[in-house]
Amino acid sequence: MGMEVAGEEVVEQPLVIMMRDECREVVQVVVEEDAKAIISYENVREYSCNVCNYQSSHKTHVKNHIKWVHQKIKDKTCPHCEFKCYQNGHLRSHIKRVHQQIKDFMCPDSECKYSTGSKQDLKKHVRTIHERIKIVQPKNFSCMECQFRTATRNSLDQHVKTVHNNIRDFPCPQCEQCFGQKGARDKHIKAVHEKIKDNSCPHCDYRTSYKNILDRHVKSVHEKIRNFNCSECESQFFDNHGLTKHLKAVHQKIKAIHCNMCSYQCSQKPNIRRHMKSVHGVDCINKFSD
Repeated sequence: MGMEVAGEEVVEQPLVIMMRDECREVVQVVVEEDAKAIISYENVREYSCNVCNYQSSHKTHVKNHIKWVHQKIKDKTCPHCEFKCYQNGHLRSHIKRVHQQIKDFMCPDSECKYSTGSKQDLKKHVRTIHERIKIVQPKNFSCMECQFRTATRNSLDQHVKTVHNNIRDFPCPQCEQCFGQKGARDKHIKAVHEKIKDNSCPHCDYRTSYKNILDRHVKSVHEKIRNFNCSECESQFFDNHGLTKHLKAVHQKIKAIHCNMCSYQCSQKPNIRRHMKSVHGVDCINKFSD
């Protein structure tokens, strides 16, 4: 006869039971002679992906896995823009954050003004800004044509495609800009044409369309981080990008940016933008944006 001990059924005689509940979980009891056994639940995964090693106890999960991972079918479409995704939850989150501008996740730091519509974005903000945890993945993929290294094969393929093969097959529907990645094209539309600035500084009212520009703003303006020193002068910078631009423009006198309407050359994008607007009457912020 069975009895209850600490919420689990103890069997006092040799017994083997196999049962399946509505959640497709197997209840299994195996008892040897003169022994006691506790009923255990084993999740039996009967359905497998025919492309990879993914398995699940639910047929629907495998179907969704194939559709999302291998077929890359994004059948959830935003009614307000061209955004597409795999799941209804992602679509609802997109509409809430981008179109409704609802930011109901607040930073727990009482002195921080950061808010977002995404729980994951809030967790990342707390880790990177307040807990100072830098998320770094090992860069195990190297480009065969230059010194570029990255953490994923997809990132390396995108680098070769856009940098070395110069393939830019995602045109902007509102201007003449073309991009090598759909994500870059979508960011361009959001920032330049839709004027959406959904990255807010936790310390001031500064807002931008780009997360990397916000990180640069926080480091340079609020944290005053200047870890990159110029070897030619006393200038200091908060990242290698700023130091490299300084060296090329000030010390090496490299003018790599050319005006396509005259012979003007310069070393910095703000200069070419001012030149195009003042001399040629062309607002080229789309083309020469950072």
